[in-house]
Order: sequence, then C-alpha cells, then structure tokens
Amino acid sequence: MSMALNKINKNDWILIDDKYKKYSDLRAEIFDKYTKELVYCNKNYKDDLIEFYDEVFQFLTNRYPNYFIESDDWKTILNTILNYRLPIDCKKLTIIEILRILSININEDFVILCWDEKSEEYVLRCNSTCFAAGFIPTENVNKPLTKIHKPVPGYKENLKFPMSKFFNRITSKDFYYRVNWFVMPFLNLCYLADDEKYPENLKTFYKDSGENPINSETGEIDHSKIDYNKIFIRSERQTLTKLPKSKSVVMVVRTYCYPLTQIRKEEEINDKLIGAINGIKGDLAIYKGKEGWQNLVLPYLKGEVNGLTDEIIEYDFDR
Repeated sequence: MSMALNKINKNDWILIDDKYKKYSDLRAEIFDKYTKELVYCNKNYKDDLIEFYDEVFQFLTNRYPNYFIESDDWKTILNTILNYRLPIDCKKLTIIEILRILSININEDFVILCWDEKSEEYVLRCNSTCFAAGFIPTENVNKPLTKIHKPVPGYKENLKFPMSKFFNRITSKDFYYRVNWFVMPFLNLCYLADDEKYPENLKTFYKDSGENPINSETGEIDHSKIDYNKIFIRSERQTLTKLPKSKSVVMVVRTYCYPLTQIRKEEEINDKLIGAINGIKGDLAIYKGKEGWQNLVLPYLKGEVNGLTDEIIEYDFDR
C-alpha cells in the first residue's frame, strides 16, 4: 500500500458540475440532520477554519466568476446557482455557521490537520464530512493521524513516515490528489454504519421490490432480482494542500458514484475494476468489506450473470 499521490492544477481544486445544485441541496439536509455526527471544529483552531473559508471563496470568485459574484460594497458574495448570499468576512460568525456555509457552497467534504508539538504529528482539528461512508467523522476530531488510521492495514508500517514527510514538504502552492474506492450497495451518500454492516445491507437493500435476492438457507444470490443501478463503485478524490498562513494541511474530498450498469458497458474500465477487485487480498480485503459484496459484484462485471435490467437508470440518493 502507498499514498499514490498525483499533482493537479489548482483550477481543479474545487469543482462545479451539472450535479452541483442537487448535491448542495442534499448536503444542506444532511448537515442539518446529522450536525453532531458530521461536523466539528476545535474552538482553539477557529482561525484555521476562517483561513480555509477565505481561501475557498477567493478561489471560487476567481475560478467561477459567473457563479460567485462579489457585491459592489465587497461585503458579500452571491452564489447565483443556489441564490445564496454569504459574507466575505466570516470572523463574526459562529463555528457552526462557517462550517454550514462551506458545506453547502462546495460539494467537497474537508478536514483541517494542524501540527501538534506534543504528539509530533498532524492532528485533525476541524472537519465537515456530509458524505460520510461507514464511520462517524466527529469521533476522529482531536486525534493524531496514527490513531485515525489505526484500522487501515499497513498504515503504521508503510504510510506513517512517508505521509509525515509529505505533509512537512507540501506548500500552499502544491495540490496533490489520491483516489480511494469501494463498493457501495445502497442509495445513501451519507451512512454512519460500520463496514461490518455491509452483508446485512445487501439483504435489506431491495425493500422497494419486496423481494430478497439472497436465499436465507443457502446464501445464494438471485442476480436477476438485483437492479445494479443501485450498486455503485464509490470513488473519493482526496486533494491535499496547505494553508498559506497557518501552514495547516487541508484535505478536500470529492465523492463520485458510478453504477455497475454503467461500468459494465465500458469494457476497459470494467476490466481494470475486475483486476483491482481480484488484487484485494488479506487485511485489505477485510478492511474494504470484500466478503460482503464480491459474490454480488464480480459475476455481474464478468458477464456471468445479468441483473434486473441492462438500462442505465439514474436514481436520487436518499437523505
């Protein structure tokens, strides 16, 4: 396992696409419903959050001037897509108010990591993770990276030192990204269950049709009952940079979901995914919950079985 980092242009740091408004509305609902579980900032690091706010909206007004327009008095910014007006200076806002504005106006989740002399590690001091995947984000706040990544196979042996070295070297002019992926067999972009719940989710996922595709006695799967438009490869683009004043490290995470019906129609991508799944072994397979979904996914991708439909259908994600 490695960090597998690649450089990107700063223009691609935060993205606006055709799903922006839909996801912004979804994020607003999720933020308000699960505030205590998903967002937090240590009050001693409010200045770091303010600096991130300033960097984000300076970026957005420069990168997308038709969508983020500064007022003539330089006091507010109008998000023309959402018809949402926000202050340029956020210092008088509460921490939660700042976190909410950021979480709605960008589709990326984010964490702010600050250097801690006592532990000699970067510590997570602030986060907003509206699209949490199988964990409770606020449980990681005020923890050093080593503790946060304890469940990750091989982190301490293979990743701790190179990650620390990279964080010390990166500057505010650098933008690097890495990609993480896993199988998501339901229509929830935000779910707080443990990875161990994956097999159970497979059994309850098909409540819409009233049919259970898994035989309760044999455990065999009837793939013809499964709508593979509701089973996704969930990919996260994790982009790292450093704030110019505080030197804190910021990671923004953009989530993409690709239904298996779409992937199976794209031969090159489909073949690469099959190879990647076959390459997941040992502790990493356990970490990614492979046992819970491999018999559901691999036969379909290989063309050994067919699902309920070959048509690509785009469903709305649940709140």
